[in-house]
Amino acid sequence: MKAADFLAAGIASEDLPISYRNCCVATASETIVGSANVFPTDALKNEDYAFVPSDRIDHIRSMLELQDWGSMFLNSLAVSEAHRGSGIGIRLLGWARTRARE
Repeated sequence: MKAADFLAAGIASEDLPISYRNCCVATASETIVGSANVFPTDALKNEDYAFVPSDRIDHIRSMLELQDWGSMFLNSLAVSEAHRGSGIGIRLLGWARTRARE
């Protein structure tokens, strides 16, 4: 499975932490120009990592061990190169901050 296919399946799900339910997408002229994914860190405790190859588990092990359980996890934040410096990233971080407060 390609990384893009894996990510698309996760985002399309309703239950995974990377689900669309935990994402905010920024658009300009109907084109996606940025996105953020944030979710409660406790969601990582319930994940089944059996399907993840062992070399990838080794890659994320330290991240899982260092979690501040009970907090929010900013999993990703991206802004297209052409739109950087326009305030999109700040607005996406604002959205993540609001989610954390809620």
